[in-house]
Amino acid sequence: GDDCDDCAGTPNGLLVNDGFGHCDGGGSLQNAIDLAAEGSVLDVPAGTYTGPFTIDKSLTLNGADQSTVFIENADISADVIKVCYSSGDACDVTIQNVTIRNGRYGIYSKSTGAVNVLNSTFYHNGYDGAALPDPDSDTAQADYAQFYPGVNGHTSSGGAMRIRNSNGSEIAYLTVYDNLRGIRFQDGHDGSIHDNVSHDNFESGIYLAAGSYTGSDGCSNTNVFDNEVYNNMNNGLLSVGGSDNSFTNNNVYGNWSAGVQMWNPSEITVSGNTIAGNNHKSFNGIGNNGDARGG
Repeated sequence: GDDCDDCAGTPNGLLVNDGFGHCDGGGSLQNAIDLAAEGSVLDVPAGTYTGPFTIDKSLTLNGADQSTVFIENADISADVIKVCYSSGDACDVTIQNVTIRNGRYGIYSKSTGAVNVLNSTFYHNGYDGAALPDPDSDTAQADYAQFYPGVNGHTSSGGAMRIRNSNGSEIAYLTVYDNLRGIRFQDGHDGSIHDNVSHDNFESGIYLAAGSYTGSDGCSNTNVFDNEVYNNMNNGLLSVGGSDNSFTNNNVYGNWSAGVQMWNPSEITVSGNTIAGNNHKSFNGIGNNGDARGG
């Protein structure tokens, strides 16, 4: 065993270490999450960890490096990490320095606390990575409409992340690509979404989402800035409802539908962005007509 202070010896006199600083021999990431003290930092060594996983308390999940720590599911039918999903408690959770892949959503949080996602990579969430139809063929829209519903098992209703109802979250320094949805921040407040690269997702690259499309809910006082958003198969940036939000200094290009799309926002600021070469398809990645009727 390794450095197991205060652990009882096994019959052969060796100490048992589960690889996460615990000595109960549980040996799984979920076991380590369950044993970690409230508000502590759980260091995750290099390796591949297969879930799904649940975090139901304030905790920092700190990977050794996003190039060596892979947190995943066996398939895209379930979320990889759920954060206070059942309780909706005010858990303050940080997930950083990891790669999350092969889930429905990579992270699905209902915590009303601050949920921070930092320095990480997300791919193949809500989409298993199978070869896509030719977007320039004569039957492209029909081909994408057939591909999306998941009748062939290649897609599910998910994406990189769905951070709901949070307060004071930071989502930054992420690489997000080849997911069904990109960065989805829903009905959150005082958020900061910055310095991310979101590209080649079926749906919008970054969006401030709402529980409805009536304009009565959505995000507030959330700033989206200094992001690189390109080649997504729907909008680059999307705002649904909400109030007092801003999109500034983003580079938005080559997205199939609108560079920036808004439905029922209030008091929104869009300034200092570079928006070019969008709206070049008349349909989006799930085979519907483009949101801005582009093309």
